[in-house]
Amino acid sequence: MGPELTVLAPGLLGPWPAAQCRFVCEGLQLPSFSLLFARGSVAGAGGGDDSLSGALCEAFGLRAGASGWPVAALTRLVDGAHEAGGRAFLRADPVHLEAQPHGAQVVYGEALRLSREEAVALAGELAELPAPGPPQALAAYRWYVPMDDSGGRGCGEVGAVTTHPLDVAVTRVRGSLLPGGDGGGPWRAWLTQAQMILHRAPLNERRVSDGLPAVNSLWLWGGGALPPRRQASYARALGADPLLIGLCRHHGLAHECWDGGWPAAADALARGGNTLLLWTGACSLARRGDVESWREALQRFEVQLARPVVGALRDAKLRAMRLLMPPAPALRVTRGQLWRWWRRKHWLHYTGLEAWGERALSARVS
Repeated sequence: MGPELTVLAPGLLGPWPAAQCRFVCEGLQLPSFSLLFARGSVAGAGGGDDSLSGALCEAFGLRAGASGWPVAALTRLVDGAHEAGGRAFLRADPVHLEAQPHGAQVVYGEALRLSREEAVALAGELAELPAPGPPQALAAYRWYVPMDDSGGRGCGEVGAVTTHPLDVAVTRVRGSLLPGGDGGGPWRAWLTQAQMILHRAPLNERRVSDGLPAVNSLWLWGGGALPPRRQASYARALGADPLLIGLCRHHGLAHECWDGGWPAAADALARGGNTLLLWTGACSLARRGDVESWREALQRFEVQLARPVVGALRDAKLRAMRLLMPPAPALRVTRGQLWRWWRRKHWLHYTGLEAWGERALSARVS
């Protein structure tokens, strides 16, 4: 019968209101993508976390804690750190905040063009920070700070601070996205001191003179300790995201990188067992309102996955495909369902996130 493929594609359908769907999707040619939606069945209600970190954790059956998803504890495993018992950590990732009229633009990750040596040097500049102390730059763009120091003194009780994933701030940062909750005040004060130190760091001055963005702040998020290990429902996972790798290592699941082509996915499926594939081509594009890039992402999804999946289902090399698209409902398509030729519901039917199933569009596919 073949294995089952689960494709996790957060934000694939975007948060476009139903009234905008026709305009946003006008002219898209997605025959295989449309066929999967026409013949498949909705599996479960809509909702869920559409951030990349939240979608990954939910795919592994985790639940968010008071401080969000335990991203820091999981990605530390990828960056060479040993398990730290039940200690909880926060990510304190380097960012550049640029003032704008209605908030601040955030630059992070590879857009910073920050080397590992520069990251270590800048983190070293923060040695004078109060408890729980300076962040540790285990990777250029992934810095970590314990939620309490070795003596139990921290910026607040573990779980008392609420944070937001970095990828939700791809547009503008406002005060509501800063650390909050009962324990948020001390962390905001800690962050303010870090910003003052970074502002006067000589390395930042050199970066600005070289035309590079200064690291003028840290983004606190992803707090918590390692979650309990669970029996994974997949034999392996494909993808390059550090959190995915950390989840696989923590749960003892085989992991393989994926180059974006179907042959690599087909090889993994041929080895047997259900497979989870992470596709990030549309992640955060819709949140930024980048319609053109989002349309191009859907075209890539058609070529990279939708078309070969339809072929694999028809050739009995795949038993079923489950498509997870938070916050949209999941879709499941089996080989037998491809023969439901009378099903002609267009995929645009699923994009009206305000009222699922109530505002079906009249567009049809042949």
